[in-house]
Amino acid sequence: MRDRDHPTGPGRRSALLRFGGALGAVALGACGRGPESTAPGAEFALDELPPGGRRLLVVDGDPVEVTHTESGLVARSLVCTHFGCPLRWDAAKNQYVCPCHEGAFGADGRPVAGPPVRPLRVLPVRVEAGRVRVEPAPS
Repeated sequence: MRDRDHPTGPGRRSALLRFGGALGAVALGACGRGPESTAPGAEFALDELPPGGRRLLVVDGDPVEVTHTESGLVARSLVCTHFGCPLRWDAAKNQYVCPCHEGAFGADGRPVAGPPVRPLRVLPVRVEAGRVRVEPAPS
């Protein structure tokens, strides 16, 4: 649903989503190392993300998680594809969960519960000279 088609009218949904994203970023920060605010891309040292590790960033204004899997590095948007709410990782469930409409995504970013039907967006990741660079997702 586009912002202008939303029942609350244009602008209000965008403002609410930005507020929710900011609130989510604060909540992520309370859970340990919070997202680093950089825009439009984000960069960090590869040795700061061990295999099996997760790192939270802000890329182009959106929360993003970089995971170091057996097959390499993956950067996923932590914005629900259903309504744009900020997601959080639930280690006990091995899922990304959305507080807005009980949506859930598996560790691979595919929807597993609730209203979302599209997987989480994957962002481009480059590794050069021991540095990891996450770019905004292509439009």
